[in-house]
Amino acid sequence: MNSDEGLETLNWLESLLPASRWRRILYIGWHPKTFGEWGGDWYLNHIRGLTKGATPKHTIIEACKAYADALLAHPIRQKFGIRVVQDDVSRFVDTSTDRFDVIFWWHGPEHVDEATLRRTLRKLEGMCDGAVVLGCPEGEDPYEDTEADDKHRCILTTSLLHDLGYTTRLIDRTWKGQQPAISAIRLCGST
Repeated sequence: MNSDEGLETLNWLESLLPASRWRRILYIGWHPKTFGEWGGDWYLNHIRGLTKGATPKHTIIEACKAYADALLAHPIRQKFGIRVVQDDVSRFVDTSTDRFDVIFWWHGPEHVDEATLRRTLRKLEGMCDGAVVLGCPEGEDPYEDTEADDKHRCILTTSLLHDLGYTTRLIDRTWKGQQPAISAIRLCGST
């Protein structure tokens, strides 16, 4: 989650689900550059600020072993007590019995095919007691990372996410030469 899109989305989420309820957070997919170069520290500090200094339990799922290993070795993981699980989210949802208050899948839903996305979202929603929060490019956005054997596999639009029960907002990124992004939230459980 980068600061320009993330701050807007975190504030929107906080208006729908009070941050005092963000005790157990699942974050799906986290590139090692997120801490530092891409500004991931601000995300963790902002969460701490929204929760009035409390430190929610964070679990991060990362499919790429090299990225998960880098995250395990990173000092900020210790500082915030982050649990790291090296697994693919579509497998994790089939085996985990964990419950979460907030689930962030930020710039990751486009990395699975649409059938897997639909199935995985339903399972994530079933393990969530607050909100599932998605971030993704609006429309087609070619991408490939050969190191992580990763690429964009589906095209997400606001209409598709509405059909899946999500409320969406478009985030303008033209100022940095990128197409708009979608921020999407679905309240779950007993919210």
